[in-house]
Formats: sequence, C-alpha cells, structure tokens
Amino acid sequence: MKNMLLLALLIFMGVIQAAYPTSLSEEQQLDILDRLRYLRGEGPLPASMEGVDLPHCGTDIVFSAFINRRNFTGKLAADLDALAGRPSGLNSIYLSAAGHFRIHYTIEGPNSVYQVDIDTLGGGDLIPDYVNHIALIADSVWALEVNALGFPAPPSDGTMGGDSLKDIYILNLGPSYYGYTEPETALTTQSVTSFLVIDNDYNIYPYNDSDAMNRRLDAARVTLAHEFFHTIHYAMDYTEYQEYDGLAALYWWEMSAVWMEEMAYDNINDYYAYLLYFFNAPWYSLQDVSIRDQGLHQYASMIFPLFLSEKFGTGVIRAIWEKCRDLGVGPQFHTAVDEVIDSVTAGEYNLVSLLNEFAVWNVFTGSRRSRAPAGIGYSEGAQYPRFIDSMFLTFNEYIDTLIWFQPDGWRTDTLLDGSNISRFKNHMPQNLSAHYIDLRQISQIADDSLYVYFLGTRDTTYHISWAITFLGFPVSGVGPAAVIEKFLPAELQAARFNTQTASYSNIIGVATPVTTSVNSYPKKYGYTLIFNDSISPPDVDFITNFLAYPNPMRVDSPDDSVTFRVSVETSERLDAPAILKVTIFNVAGEKVIRLPDVAGESGDYISNLFSAWYLDNESGKKVASGVYLAYLELAFQDGHPSINKKLKIAVIK
Repeated sequence: MKNMLLLALLIFMGVIQAAYPTSLSEEQQLDILDRLRYLRGEGPLPASMEGVDLPHCGTDIVFSAFINRRNFTGKLAADLDALAGRPSGLNSIYLSAAGHFRIHYTIEGPNSVYQVDIDTLGGGDLIPDYVNHIALIADSVWALEVNALGFPAPPSDGTMGGDSLKDIYILNLGPSYYGYTEPETALTTQSVTSFLVIDNDYNIYPYNDSDAMNRRLDAARVTLAHEFFHTIHYAMDYTEYQEYDGLAALYWWEMSAVWMEEMAYDNINDYYAYLLYFFNAPWYSLQDVSIRDQGLHQYASMIFPLFLSEKFGTGVIRAIWEKCRDLGVGPQFHTAVDEVIDSVTAGEYNLVSLLNEFAVWNVFTGSRRSRAPAGIGYSEGAQYPRFIDSMFLTFNEYIDTLIWFQPDGWRTDTLLDGSNISRFKNHMPQNLSAHYIDLRQISQIADDSLYVYFLGTRDTTYHISWAITFLGFPVSGVGPAAVIEKFLPAELQAARFNTQTASYSNIIGVATPVTTSVNSYPKKYGYTLIFNDSISPPDVDFITNFLAYPNPMRVDSPDDSVTFRVSVETSERLDAPAILKVTIFNVAGEKVIRLPDVAGESGDYISNLFSAWYLDNESGKKVASGVYLAYLELAFQDGHPSINKKLKIAVIK
C-alpha cells in the first residue's frame, strides 16, 4: 500500500483586529502590585514568577502598571499610586558633564551606591566614583544613540523632573533586575516622558564574580544603553506594544534594546548567554514574551535586529522604529519591518523572504559557522552557542514516507526509523519562527531520485505564508554548505525539489511560517512532508499518474464535486484488481469523510480508477470553503505480491 497527497480547493480571507482588555481581575491587579514591589526590592518574588529565569529589565512591569492604571479599583488603586512614580529618599544629586542627565543617589542605607567610600575621580570631588562613572556612561550612551545613530533625543522630563535633564535614579533593585524605565506624562497619543532607574551595586552573576568596580560597571554600561533606548521608545511610539493577561508585551522594545547594548559595548557580549533561549526554542515566535515558558526569549530575540543590522546596516533599526511611529497608534512591528525591508531592498525582500533567510543564518553558529555559504552568518557567530542537533527534525528513511505535522491531529508520533518526534508535535512553529528538517543517510538514494514535497498550511484568517530553503552539506564534511533550493512565493503551498543526492552528506530544510498580522500569536501552524523515491524497481515497470479536477473549485450547487483519477500502468499482468481508497481531512488533521473504495479490473495492463467527492462530510452536510487534504491509498490484493512489495508511486501534478 502506497500513499499520495493532494492539497486542494478554495481559500477564503478574513481580517481580525486587536482587542485590548478594558478591565483587570483582582488577581491580575495583585500580581502587578507584587511585581512592582519585587522590582523595587520591597517584596518577595511573586508566585507568578517563581521557577523561571527572570529578565534583567523591569520596564514591562512599570509599563503594565501605567497602561492599566484606569483598571485598578478601590484600595488596590491607592496601593498602585503609592508604588508607582519617582523613587523617594535619594537625597544626593549629580549632573553629568555633557549636561544631559541628573543622577539621584544616596550614600546611606540599603540604596547606598557601590563602594561608596571610593572617591578618586575629579581629584576627590566628594562624589563616589560609582556615581561619576554612571554619569560618564550615560553621556556616552546619549552620544551613540542620539548623535551617532540618529535616534531622536527624548523629550524633557518637564515639571516632574524639575528641569530639562533626564533623571536617573540609583536604587537597590530586586534580585536579577538591572534597571527599568518608567513612563510618566503623556505628550501625544504616541509619546510619553519617562525616567530611568538602575541598580546600586549590580551584585548579580557574573558581574559579582569580582569586587573590581569596572566589572560591576560593565553591567551598568549595558543597562544604561538598554534603558536609555527605552526612553527613546517611549518618545517615538509608546503604543508599540501588545497586552496579554493584563501585562504589556514589549518584544520589539526588548529585542532592539539588547541589540543596542551590543552596538554600544561590543566587547562585553553578555548577550551570548541569552542566545540559548532563542536557539534552543526556534519554534517560538519573535513575539513570544511568555515568562512562564521562556523568560529570556524576548531578550535572546535580539539576534533578529542584529541580523538586520549586519545585513542592511544599523540605520534599518531606526527606520523600523520610525515606520512603527508613522503607521500610527498600536502594534505595527510586523508591517513596519515588511515595508522598510521592501523599501531598503527595492522589492528584493519582504517579511516572508527576510524571516526565512534569518532562520537560515541561525543554522550557522558555533562550530557550524565555518560551514556557512557566502553572505550568510553573523560576524561573531563562531562565539555563539551552537545550534544543537536536537533542534533538527531528523530523517533517516524516506521511501514513500508521508509525515503530517499539524498542531491538533498528527498522523504519527514516530518516524520510520523509530525516532520519537513528540517534541516537535508539542512545539509546532508560531508566526515568525522556524522548523528545521535534517535529511540524513541520503547516500542510500540514487541521484535525482529523492523528491521532497513541503506543503504549508495556509491559515485563512491571518494569511500565513510559508517559505523554505534547502541547504546541502558536502559529503567531504568540510567546506561551506550550498543553498540548493529556495521556495519563497508570497503564499507557498507546495515545494518540491530533486537533486544530486550523492553530492551531500545531509540536506537541511529551513521552513518558516510568516504573516504581517500581529494577532496571529500564539497560534501554531502545521505542514506536511512527503519523501518519495520514484525510481522503479528493475523487475517491475510500474508508473502511476495522478490527477484531481477541478482544482481549485467553487461550491455553487449541490451537484458540484471534485474527481480524483489514478492511472496505473505496469509491464506485468495484474492478477488482482487495484483498489483506490480516498480519505478527506481538513487542515487541522480532522477526518471529514472516507469515500467508498473503488476497484479496478484484474487482468488489465492499464487501470484507470476514479473517485468523486461531492464536498460533503460523513453526516451528508456540505463542507465550508477552505483548504482540504486528500489522502490517497492505492492497494493491491495478495494475488500480486511482487507489486505489493515493490510498488513505488510518484505524484505528478
């Protein structure tokens, strides 16, 4: 028994718009308050944050409080007012030399700055060196982000800050937190003022592995680069966020702020440690901010703006933020990237092709960096964690194999070689993520006889498009990989390639689902793989042609149908009839209907088998318009064992 697959019928389009919560439950209000207390170093770790790797930036916490202030009620509203806002009790002030910042600090109590008694700068100016250094670092960050990279200077703090300077408060923050940037006064529908808060001693690993002040200041350097960039975000477009369960999702803020750390302090490289949270979970969207599941994923996603800046220059990040602003209120990240890249490359790239190439770059990290094709790979990629083998869905058997990957309704949990694939079953890719397919043992297949079909499920609400690139690694085990095939149409449904398999030790397929809809997250998307060796065995000349018509089709009358035809030709007489079995599934993998079996006639050298589907389900009701999968099985009774054993079916479209 052998299998064939058809992807057919009509696609319909739909649009949904973002909706934000207009109220918070008491539990959600208490959780935000607990997070604020912990961030400020005034309370225990909230239950909702237990057991996860905590982020180093608390901006999402204070931002969540800011946008939800109207949703707090009664005493909880008063508690929020008492917690939010500018810190108190810092009775000392120092102005930065360049005239951009006012530093608030204290030399007493739990908020006292690090090594408060060391005063060597400025000839002993009665200012702790830690404070002097913070001011110098802040001025240098301003010089980079505003003067060199061209981002707009954040607006004055106004009457709240008391002058035109940006205010930095030095506090003893909760464990693991480096700093945060708190919004304050709305200036327009998209712009708000803000102030910065950073830690007083950075007693955080790995910066506390030494008492040397410069090591602690490394943490301050990347924190100020990060948090000052957030003041720019607030000023440019503070509405570039989404909200899940009452908490703000600042994925573009955080990934671009960690990118800014690298731009400002290339020699510190603490982002290397974050990258494991990205490379070890490639199926998570760039939008993923789920602290329960991932924690640091949004920080590790800085690899995406790093990819953009290495490929197109640093100005592309500013252009995307400007486009987010210009597109208006609300989250615009996906559309902004799509439009900016289209403009920068004069139409050569869009979001679909861009995300697929980004996913290809991510194959070549660690020791695999030296195998990257020309023009692919990060400048520091050899120092990154290696993209580990367990992230690849690995195949060692191919002959007439169909694997149906759907979030709900897989056809199998194991491959032909017995490999368990439940990990991939439980982690289907989200929008702006990837699946990696490693085809090994391909030397067993003759040249030009391995056919790989990739059928992406196109979501009819968010208009998901798939792209896939196949990479071939030389049999020598050295030298760069080759890009064998790219399939990057706007709405990919199927990709097929055949290649000189003997030239490669393995072939990696990089598949990415992409849509410009920000509302597709956290939905997951599935696809189908078919591997087929079309070479006929030497003792049986067997050819199968397959056709479905009309394809696609419309449902205009009760008599409309789609017909599946299979034509079988053999050089041997058929002593038993061939039987065609057809089962229809929807794109979620749910069976719609099993059609009646159709038998050919024994004794024929050529057998044409027809099966018609009248677009109904097993209850006799017409199905809705959409994409359906026809699973065809061609079986022979035991009267012809040679064909039973050696039958190979090639799908001809």
